[in-house]
Amino acid sequence: MRTFVRPVTSLLRPGAVAMFHIGRCGSKVLADILQQNKRICWGHEIYQAYCNQLESKGVALAPNSLRDQSPFRLLRQQMRLSGARYYGFEVKFYHLRCYGVELPAFVHEIEKFDVDRFILLERRNYLRKVVSSVVAEKIGKYHLRIGSNPELVRVKIEIDELDLDYDRKPLLDHLRGFRDDILNFQRLMDGRRFLKLAYEDDIIRDPVKTSIQVCEFLGISPAPGVIRYTRSTPFPLREVVANFREIETALAGTEFAWMLND
Repeated sequence: MRTFVRPVTSLLRPGAVAMFHIGRCGSKVLADILQQNKRICWGHEIYQAYCNQLESKGVALAPNSLRDQSPFRLLRQQMRLSGARYYGFEVKFYHLRCYGVELPAFVHEIEKFDVDRFILLERRNYLRKVVSSVVAEKIGKYHLRIGSNPELVRVKIEIDELDLDYDRKPLLDHLRGFRDDILNFQRLMDGRRFLKLAYEDDIIRDPVKTSIQVCEFLGISPAPGVIRYTRSTPFPLREVVANFREIETALAGTEFAWMLND
């Protein structure tokens, strides 16, 4: 049986938190405010950064493409940077699929790294997430600084084969996948220290107030923070999605139909 050895730096660290989300949900805004607190070392999306490096080298990513690698080795390396600060990092559910690691197993393993708190940052409108991802991929820009003007970019959303988050499948399957990931994660959090946030309620309305809520959840004194990022795709979906009518027909009669009107 493998014995887990705590790194020396973990003895100084007051704690660690993992924030899970599906992407394009305001995590950059919240994380940027949190890392302005000197008591926090925020690792951001450590697995996305690694995936970006692989893609720059021509590696094609897909579910299970990283099965021969360990996501925990990377986490251990990143956590060493925190010193005596509270450590936080983000996980997108599809990263785990790339590594071929089941969610329950991942959560159980990172708890051995003293990750004792969990955050879910939900974006209820999954279609908005899809559109935002497709726009960002098209223009090659994922975040917009305060003071910059968002550009209206029209995109076509593929219905039958949508290449998104290192997976190619029908749009409806992507939407169902987001729903299932979030529901499964919430069930897994039963009995754990867990904070649920929503993009529509917490990030859009007041991300600074939300950062204070997170600090209180972590048991850390809040510090003054400023908002440095803004929405990159604030336009109505009818203006952004070139094949809006086709999407409307595809979602008609499903639980996701309301997302077209938000």
